[in-house]
Amino acid sequence: MQKGENGYAAIMTMILVSMILLSLLSQGAALGWSARFAATSHEKKRQADVLSRGCIDAAIAAIIKDSERETFQFDWELGVCEVKVVDSSDVHAVTFTIQARVGTEETGVAYTSMKIVADFGDIHLGEAIATSPQNPTLEVNILSREEISSLEGVL
Repeated sequence: MQKGENGYAAIMTMILVSMILLSLLSQGAALGWSARFAATSHEKKRQADVLSRGCIDAAIAAIIKDSERETFQFDWELGVCEVKVVDSSDVHAVTFTIQARVGTEETGVAYTSMKIVADFGDIHLGEAIATSPQNPTLEVNILSREEISSLEGVL
């Protein structure tokens, strides 16, 4: 090799090594950027889970108050909850579904969908409820609470 060619090989090696290092650096930055969005999505999913649990209580109260309606919607600051009564023919096994939605299309949306079976006991759905000093509270037992993948075809 001639003396001029040694410099050429060194420059080419440096360019190649620089390109590899830049590639690794940009991949690391991209992973950090996507991890941020993954963390935000995870947080929204947790919020949707919490909202769905509160929605169960609101759904029970709404069903007791107006058992003729098949759908209910609750709008809260955190998100929206939709309820559909699937079967209320037996007060000891009322089936309803809920879907809690948190977020917007711009920031991303997280959903939690659940199927609930509840025993409303001696409560007469849709009728005025009177409590007495002997029985000051109403008791509704959740027989099953199951998270489902989607409410497609249900809501």
